[in-house]
Amino acid sequence: MAQSIGPNTNAPAGIISDDCVLIAGEDPSMAEDAVAHCFGSCSWRYAFRSYVFERREGVTTIYCGMGTGCIEPLLWELAESRRVRRLILAGTAGTMHRCRVAPDGAYVIDAARAAAAGLHAIGLGRVHRPRWNPHAAFPTATAVSTDFYYGFGHRVLDASHPLHATDLPRLFSEADEDLVDMEVACFYALCRRFMPEEVQFVAIKAPANPAGQGESQLANTPAALERCLRIAVDLLSHPARLS
Repeated sequence: MAQSIGPNTNAPAGIISDDCVLIAGEDPSMAEDAVAHCFGSCSWRYAFRSYVFERREGVTTIYCGMGTGCIEPLLWELAESRRVRRLILAGTAGTMHRCRVAPDGAYVIDAARAAAAGLHAIGLGRVHRPRWNPHAAFPTATAVSTDFYYGFGHRVLDASHPLHATDLPRLFSEADEDLVDMEVACFYALCRRFMPEEVQFVAIKAPANPAGQGESQLANTPAALERCLRIAVDLLSHPARLS
């Protein structure tokens, strides 16, 4: 096998393009139509553990699982490869109780904060931002990122919830962001620390369900992903300036 970028992804170095689109926490079968429509057919596919790499014309699409535990090893190995120049994270999110954006849109995340996540635990709970200044105005939103899918929602406020006696109810209640997800804050913070300064990175998220109401996620995910990927295509089709 060709030299890999690292032992956790085990991805062949040659499958990594200058431009990569990362789809985290989504089922590939629910995204494949939107990905093919936006980026064309796959010419080389490699899967290992929870990672799937697909080389397409001018771009590599990458699927991985949810949360910090999947994002951190992937970003480290992509950074070590020294191959990536532009990196976009695309995927679904939940809407928060103080959400100020429309549920049928897709948004460039201009600020993300970690709460009850790995970054929060090591003192990196401040706001994290992209390193990408788009060529044109796109709708923006803020996000709070957590490592608790079922613990960061309205149900945790009920005394019967198994995690009610933890700090999760307070962290959830105090959150003032538009969207909730499990990756953006980690993605921004670790890209800024791992990637060379010339690498540009940004996240695009679309709501698929209100926080704590995951049952609507399955029906809404394909269309939400399509909205995200359309913005990704637009971003990648123009030179971006470092912010």
